[in-house]
Amino acid sequence: MFALTRLIAAMEDADPQVLHQMLGAGMTPELLDRLRSMPLNEALRFAVGQCGLAIAVDTAAMRAQLQRIDRAKADREALEYLVRHGASPRLLTQLFTLSQSDARRLRRVLAPDVATGGRPRLPPDEMRDEIERVWAELAAEPCPRARIRRLHERFATQVIASLELVILPQVTGAWRSGPQA
Repeated sequence: MFALTRLIAAMEDADPQVLHQMLGAGMTPELLDRLRSMPLNEALRFAVGQCGLAIAVDTAAMRAQLQRIDRAKADREALEYLVRHGASPRLLTQLFTLSQSDARRLRRVLAPDVATGGRPRLPPDEMRDEIERVWAELAAEPCPRARIRRLHERFATQVIASLELVILPQVTGAWRSGPQA
């Protein structure tokens, strides 16, 4: 039944390439119309018998799709972490494909207590020196998203926007270099 459902769904999507493949495999337009218009009780009887449908498994495509899903989840989690911990809209738009207005909206929704607007406070002088030292230690991290997160984890009492003020002179324009894990 699953294979039949997928076949009908592909026909309903009306993807010309898929329809062309079906016709190329010997299916006639009449057969496609009959399958598409079949009532559920007939489709069930059709599917339980030898109906000529089989499932092909493409493990490489399955792995690739799972990797895309995992990557999208990791990106969402990274974005949410940075938003919840006070990253500026400027940083968010540099690290993610996001407009300024979307970044501000996310801040209002996910972190309304952090997204007050205005310029963040600079950390005390002695802490700024420590932040710069730790930022230099983290230079081996090729992913800017992970690097800024690790910095924040070391200085969790500070909002990320405050950390940005300290490290900004060192990284101006360099957020997008390297992979974005």
